[in-house]
Amino acid sequence: MAEHLSERCVPVALSDSREKLTSQMLSARIGELEGVFAQIGTECDPHIADRAKDGLNQVKKRMALGGGCTLAALAGGTGSGKSTLFNALTGFDFADAGRLRPTTQQPTACTWQAQAEDLLDYLEVKKERRIERGSALTPVSEELRGLVLLDLPDHDSVRRTNCAFVSRLMPLTDLLIWVVDPQKYADQILHRDFLGALRERGRSMAVILNQTDTVAPESVDLLVSDLRRLLAEDGLEDVPVFPVSALCGKGLEPVRELLKTAVGRTETVLAGAASQIDGVTRLLASGLGSREVRTPKESKEKLTAEISAACGVPAVADAIRGSGRHLSAVAPAPPQQPASAVVRALREAWITDEVRDLPPLWARAVRKNTVPADRLRRRIGAALEAVPVPHKNVKAVFAVLFLACAAVVACAAAEFLCRDLMRTWQKAALFAGTAVFLLCLWAAAAAVGRVRARRRAVRYERRVLAELEKTVDECLLVKADEVLERYGRVRALLLRKNPA
Repeated sequence: MAEHLSERCVPVALSDSREKLTSQMLSARIGELEGVFAQIGTECDPHIADRAKDGLNQVKKRMALGGGCTLAALAGGTGSGKSTLFNALTGFDFADAGRLRPTTQQPTACTWQAQAEDLLDYLEVKKERRIERGSALTPVSEELRGLVLLDLPDHDSVRRTNCAFVSRLMPLTDLLIWVVDPQKYADQILHRDFLGALRERGRSMAVILNQTDTVAPESVDLLVSDLRRLLAEDGLEDVPVFPVSALCGKGLEPVRELLKTAVGRTETVLAGAASQIDGVTRLLASGLGSREVRTPKESKEKLTAEISAACGVPAVADAIRGSGRHLSAVAPAPPQQPASAVVRALREAWITDEVRDLPPLWARAVRKNTVPADRLRRRIGAALEAVPVPHKNVKAVFAVLFLACAAVVACAAAEFLCRDLMRTWQKAALFAGTAVFLLCLWAAAAAVGRVRARRRAVRYERRVLAELEKTVDECLLVKADEVLERYGRVRALLLRKNPA
C-alpha cells in the first residue's frame, strides 16, 4: 500500500529569513514560483491560481519600477481622517478632507524628492493629484528623502471601484498604515476582509487610532488596548498602534519616526516584495495536502498478486505441480482474463489508496492519467497470452517405459537362455532383482517428475507475474508517478520541514 509520511510543513517565508534580503534572492524566488506555476498545470484551483499570478505579477512590476523610493500608503474607511492625517504629515492642505462621505475618491500622492514618476503612473495617480516637497519653500528632511506617501480611496466606499482600487494597490506598498477611528475600529469587515487577510504583511504595517480628541483622555488607553486585542486575533499582534489626533496635530511624531525608519531601511522595498512573495507562496501552498505522498514497491507487488489471483494463475501453477504425480501427459487449463468488474474494482481500490492524502484536483489528475479499466483488462489478457502454459515432457515418460520394458525383456531372456544353468534360488533372485529395479525406476521417475513439475510451476508463475508487473507499471504506476513526482516537486518548492 502507499506509504504516507506525516510531516509538519510550512511555506518558505523570505521575510522570516535571518539573511539580508537581496534583489538576487527575490529574483530567484520569483523564478521558483514561476516554475511552480509551470509544474502545477491544471491541478490548482483556478481562483487561487489567478490570485497568485496577479500577486506575482504585481511584485515583478514593482521590482521593475526600481527600489529608489519607499512607497507608504494611508488606508482606511470613510470618516477615519486619512486625508487630514495626510495633510498633517506632508504639511500641505492638499488632500480632500471634509465631512462628506466618501471623502477620498481618488488617490493622492506626496513625494520627498523621489524619482517616482513611473511608479505613480503605474499606480494611476493623476498628475493633478501629485505634490512634491523639495523646493526652497518646502525643504526636505534627509531622513525622508525618497518617500512617496499615498492617501488611498476609502476601502468601504459605496463605490465598488474604490474598494477594487485599494485592493490592487495595497500589495504594492512598502509600508501600509491603516487609519481607524474610535467609532469603527472594531468593524468586522475591516478585520475580516482586510487586516486578517494581510497577516503576512505584518512586518511592514502599522495601525493609527485617529481622532483621539473626540474621546475622553482616560478612554484612549482602553481603546488602544482593545484595538491591540483585535489585531492579535487577526494574527497581527506585532503590528504597532499609534493613538493620534491629526486634526489637533497630537501624537504625530511617532508616525513621522516610523516613516523615517522605513525610508532609512535600504531593504524596505525588498522586504515589501518579500512579504508579497510570501503571500503568493502561502496562497499556492493552501491548495496542497498536509502529507508527502510516496509510491512504494509494496503497492505494485500487492496489486500484481491480486490481479494474478483474479486471473487464476495460482490455480494453474498448482495444476502444473500436480501434473508431476502422473506419468501421462497433463495439459492444465490456461489462466483466464478477469471480468471487467473485477479489473475496475482492483484499479479503483489501488487509485483510492494512492490518492488518499492528495488534494482533490491532484487526485483527479492521477485518475485521469492512469489507463482506463477496459484497456487495462486487455493488457492483462495480452500479458497472460505472452506466457504459454508449460506441458509435461512426454519423451521422459517414454524413456522410463523403455527402460522398464528393457529390464523385463533382459530378465526373461536371461531366464530362457540360462534356465539349465541357473538354480531355483538364482532364478528367484533374478526376478526379485528385476522387480526391485522396476520399483526403484518407478520411484525415481515419480520423484524427478514431481521436481520438474514444481520447477515448471515456479518458472511459469514467475514469468506471468513479471508480465503482470510490467503491465501494472506501464498502465498505472508510471502514469500515476508522473503526477505524484510533479506534486512532490511543487511541495519541495513551496514547503519546508518545520523543526520541532
